[in-house]
Amino acid sequence: MNRTTALLHSDTAHLLAAPRINLTAPRGNETLIATKSPAAGPETFVWNFTVRQAANVTGAHTAAWLRLTQSVAQSGANNDPGCTLALTIVVRRNGTDTGYAGGCGPAGLGVLTPGDHLIEFAAGPGAFVTRLLPHDNVFVELTLAIELPGLGATAFLVGGSADRDSWVRLDGLHDPAPPPLHEST
Repeated sequence: MNRTTALLHSDTAHLLAAPRINLTAPRGNETLIATKSPAAGPETFVWNFTVRQAANVTGAHTAAWLRLTQSVAQSGANNDPGCTLALTIVVRRNGTDTGYAGGCGPAGLGVLTPGDHLIEFAAGPGAFVTRLLPHDNVFVELTLAIELPGLGATAFLVGGSADRDSWVRLDGLHDPAPPPLHEST
């Protein structure tokens, strides 16, 4: 049996259990990638990766699955009462951090109902334009802005499977991704 690999490139960071990111689409089982603590107010979760190939990034798009086990109030992020989830991209180069607003998206308004909610949004035009260089560290920060009614964990970000894939796509990123193995006999 021979194992061959093909060089793949990706513009999409698939979010796994924080802080892990995979640049190839998930084929595993659904997993909880972040758990909102019962503390009041917004909470930020961080994932990161190191750039391996230079790229001109011109935008950011996000899709994230929010699972609620009970009704919760949406407090809003970034001074926006309709913002359930906000994205910030931080690029660290030579010890200096530069942050970029990546937009925000709603799961609804007011009280959010139990169940799975797909939140999709993009950065505004021109909000995120930068040149990434090899060895830059990229931090994907998602701020979840909901109020939990009790002491238990009732809000989760979900990812890691084809049907519940939470991701951030950076337009223009073309980073080498670990390829899946293709087997032949």
